[in-house]
Amino acid sequence: MIAEKASILVVDNDINNLSIVEHILCPHNTIWKAMELQEARLILNESTIDLILLDINIPDRKAIQFVEELRNSERFSDIPVIFLSGLNGIDAIVQDFNAGAVDYITKPFLKEELITRVNIHLEYRKMKATLLQKEETIRRHNLFKERLYKVVAHDLRTPFSNISMLISLLDGGYLKPGTEDYKELISSLKESTKGAYFLIDNLLHFTIAQSGTIRFQPTQIMASSLLDEAIQLISNQAKHKDIAIKVDYDRNCSFFADLQMMRSIIRNLLSNAVKFTPNFGTIYISLKSEDKGCLLVVKDNGIGIEKERLEHLFDVVIARTTLGTGVERVSGLGLQLVYDFVNRHKGTLCIDSIPDKGTTFSIRIPSDKQMFG
Repeated sequence: MIAEKASILVVDNDINNLSIVEHILCPHNTIWKAMELQEARLILNESTIDLILLDINIPDRKAIQFVEELRNSERFSDIPVIFLSGLNGIDAIVQDFNAGAVDYITKPFLKEELITRVNIHLEYRKMKATLLQKEETIRRHNLFKERLYKVVAHDLRTPFSNISMLISLLDGGYLKPGTEDYKELISSLKESTKGAYFLIDNLLHFTIAQSGTIRFQPTQIMASSLLDEAIQLISNQAKHKDIAIKVDYDRNCSFFADLQMMRSIIRNLLSNAVKFTPNFGTIYISLKSEDKGCLLVVKDNGIGIEKERLEHLFDVVIARTTLGTGVERVSGLGLQLVYDFVNRHKGTLCIDSIPDKGTTFSIRIPSDKQMFG
């Protein structure tokens, strides 16, 4: 986007012309001046330029070559270039407009014409940038909706298929109440129901967060109580994979946070750790008081995250559904909620991961309510 006060680069080998242009445009714009193309290139590399006024009569017709360079550059291709030309240079301008300039102004300058033409192209560029931004927003919104549909269609199907099958077994009377098989079926039914509920809860939180209507209601919370609750919820899942959970708590650690958001953060971190840790693995959970906050660390010795995937882990569009070590489906929405909710708490999130070695999530949440004004 273009700032209200535009940044204009004027390239002319006549110092008087540079001074005139600066005098006319300077009150409402920031003016950069260059008498040579090499100097202009340095300014472009070091500053953000919104428009270029370029003397067409720079020696050896290098102005045309310069414009062609800009048009072939990914970084500078959208900067509008207006040629400055004496009356005897008009034929050359008409010939070389294909190089990529958008307009020309003849010397000597008419103040009103210079201001009008510059403002027209600045406004056009601003409108174009706004449209491109809206197009990108719509594109990402559509991709986001498509991703949610896939999560609903595929990720919810597995737990509900399991629930339906298990209920059919119970309804058919194939298992006698009180037997080990019956108890195992009931346990599986509970886990499938819990998994479906957890995914639906993530979907609801994620959709509300993306819509911008989520309410943030921080209060003072004892961190250890939320961790105890989350560990209890994942204990059966961890037991099924023979995963050991080791904890190191500071029981006095508290933070000023939204209860539901922090509950979601901790549940998702622990659930992900179990899903991506192999059988007989270990998960380490550490909670420590720090100056003005708490440090929560969740570390596993699981499959880790590749560098390429790590770079897009929190992108709502690019991040993809993956499988855990027990073929658990993982939508990726949980980690995006963690990222979003930590930011809302003005906290920090760090990830250290090595493929086939494990992943460590470190989260710092402030305990000072003054941080939220």
